[in-house]
Order: sequence, then structure tokens, then C-alpha cells
Amino acid sequence: MYSWIPFEDIKSDWFDFDSTVITRYGNQEGARKGYNPKKRGRPSHHPLIAFLSRSRFIINLWNRSGNTKSANNILGFFDQTHHQIKEKISIKGIRADAGFYIEELLDKLEQNHIIYIIAAVFYINLQRKVWELSDWKKVEDGYEVSSFIFKPEKWKKERRYVAIKREINKLGGKAVGKQLTFFDLKKEYTYSCFATSDKDSTSEQIWRNYRPRANDENVIKEYKEDFALEGFCHKKFYATEAGMLIRALIFNILNLFKRDILSQKAGYTKVERLKTLRFKYFVIPAYMGSGQNYDILRLSIISKKLKGKMQRFLSRLTSYFPAISTNCNAVDISTHDTS
Repeated sequence: MYSWIPFEDIKSDWFDFDSTVITRYGNQEGARKGYNPKKRGRPSHHPLIAFLSRSRFIINLWNRSGNTKSANNILGFFDQTHHQIKEKISIKGIRADAGFYIEELLDKLEQNHIIYIIAAVFYINLQRKVWELSDWKKVEDGYEVSSFIFKPEKWKKERRYVAIKREINKLGGKAVGKQLTFFDLKKEYTYSCFATSDKDSTSEQIWRNYRPRANDENVIKEYKEDFALEGFCHKKFYATEAGMLIRALIFNILNLFKRDILSQKAGYTKVERLKTLRFKYFVIPAYMGSGQNYDILRLSIISKKLKGKMQRFLSRLTSYFPAISTNCNAVDISTHDTS
């Protein structure tokens, strides 16, 4: 799945861990009742997903039963993911939501000298600590940040935390986060808090480093809707996982297409979905021909620029399949009207 990813071009990126709920209808292996916000009481699967943040490539996926918590098996998942990519790319850090806020994971990341920014669960003792902060710094209109050292109850050691305070009257619906219900009786602000091993960056830098993680939901939405992650389920648990991995592979190939053909590099803001790409690029008249003892796929492409991009992309694609690349010239450039 990750062998298609152009690590040599990406060089470094943030890794994000996330999970998603997939509702099931039937008695498939692993379909269990658990947290299911859309279909309460329905069985589900609850896969773990790891992906590169800016370049949007899926690195790893494990299917899990629907009654598992977000952090279930995260240590083994991290070990496998880290082993696969540690020699291929420089890891800027690990980000995750509050479902992965467990000390065992933080210990594991610290042992591997990997920076992390993980959303904290707002237990009452953490709410009290945030409420008592007085050294808030304004970073944007309606946003303030602060940092402090804190050790949750029953944890082994203290760590650095960064808190964000958002003014509801100024931000309205953008004031995401939670209210300190036991302390902020006026309900003027919402708050978020992150545990981090980054001791060098300012509180504002840590907040800004975590903010792009909000795009994770868009990646998962695209994966689920455009690649039918929810549209299939086999009786056997690992057959279902295999189907998920195949779709992740196709998801990555499409991202490669966006990079090589559409020049949508990391951080590109206008991300075209599959339904758009299908009509713009994939529904191209074509037929199989032959010439000079080679099979040739002839595509009706007039644009010389698109023609060259398609040739480079398909040549790269066939390089992964030696039996095909030695017997097929993927694109015919012998004419001006077709290629």
C-alpha cells in the first residue's frame, strides 16, 4: 500500500492517527455494538488509520471490532507503521485526537524520540488547571494560548500542555472545543488542550502545528464516500480488512495521479474529488492497438501538455508491473491527434 508513495519527493511530514466507525448490517465477523454516533445501537467496525497529513497518503490501516475504543491496539499499530516508514521519511511528529490520549502511547513516542501533539481529555482536574491560568497570550482575534506543566491523576510523570481559549462572541460557530462547565459559568469561551513533547516550540507554534489536523476528517470522508469504504463487507473479518486495504491502495494511486498529472502538491487547497476527476480525466476514448510488435493503448488526447503528463504517469504506473511494462507501450505519441 505504501510502496506507491513518493517518499523521496515528500521528504518529511506529520503523521496523523485516527479512527472511524463503519456501520454494518448483518452478522459479519467483528461487527459489534459500540460507539456509533450515526446509527446508535447498530453493529460496526472501527478501523485504525494512519496517514501523512499534508500529502494525504494512507500509510497503514487495521480493521477492528466495533466495540473497541479508539486507542485499542494503538501501540502495536504504531510499531508496525513506524517500522514501515522510519527509513523512508523524516517524521515531523505524531498528531491524534483525544481518543488516543493514553500515557502508554505518549511513553512509546518519547522512547522513540518522536514529537507528539495529542488532544487531552478534559477531566475535571485538567479543567481546573486551565481555568486557573492567567498568562494567556493573544495569537489571533478571538484566540488566546497558554502552556503549563501538568500530571494527570494516576499518570507516572508530568508533561507539557498547551491550552487554547476561544471567545464565543467573536468566533461564533468557529469557537470549537469544550466549555469548562464547572468553572466558566458565563460561558464566554471554549477551550482545547494538547499534551506535547515539543519543548522548544512556542505555545502558538504548537497550536498552529496541530490545526491542519482538522483536515483529517476530509481525508476520511473522501476515503469512505469516493472509495466505498462503507459500501462492502465480507463475512470473514480479514477479508473485509483486505478490501479496506485495496481501497487504500487505490486512494493512494489517485493521490499519485493528482501529484504527477494535476501537479497538486502538498498543501494544495483545491483538492478535486474522484467524481470530478472521473469526468475530466478518466472518461477518455481509447482503444488497444499494436505497432512494432508492441501493444499500444491509444488515448484520444489533443492537449500536448496533458499528453506528456499522461505518458509519464502511465509509464511510472507500468514500472510496478514488469510483465506489463515489457509488453505494452502505455501511450502512443506517434500521432498529433491521439496518444
